[in-house]
This record gives sequence, structure tokens and C-alpha cells, in this order.
Amino acid sequence: MKKLYKEVKYFTSKILCDSNVFNYLNKLKAEIKEVEEDTKQIEEYADCLIALFGASNSAGITYDELKNIALNKMVINKNRTWEKQPDGTFQHIKNETKT
Repeated sequence: MKKLYKEVKYFTSKILCDSNVFNYLNKLKAEIKEVEEDTKQIEEYADCLIALFGASNSAGITYDELKNIALNKMVINKNRTWEKQPDGTFQHIKNETKT
């Protein structure tokens, strides 16, 4: 995964050098819409990942920072209580106190 992150960073710095974090986030939104249109197209998921990596690179976040924060966030998420929302998504219970 680190190799992909570096390749996206190189590509975006050389080819898409005028883009900023908001351009990448807008691209990510567009790619998510494409996934929604056809959830079986694995290439569209890859495009989402590339756009996300472009955004985080543009924000100055390294691969190791992103990976470590994601791992830490998973520990937090595993210890939360989750509720299913009316739209089918899940949200953790805010201001929850654990004893």
C-alpha cells in the first residue's frame, strides 16, 4: 500500500500539479457516485482510493501518518457502541460514557 501511496504522490505532483486538497475531494465525491452507479466495478473503488490518497498527499499527510491514525481510529471504533440509522448507516453513540 505504501508503494501505491508514493506512486499517487509522484503522479499527482508531476501530472496534476495544479490540484489542491479540495480538487481531490471533489474528485473523490465524483468517483463515489460512479461506485454507487455500479458497485461491482472494482476499478471505481480503486479510483476512490487514488483520489483519497491524492487528497491526503495534498494535505501533507504521509502514508505512515495515515496508516497509524487509521489503525488508532479502528481501536477507538471497536470500543464504541453503534446504532443503525434510518438510512441504513451506522453512527456511534456520542457522549457515551463507558464504565
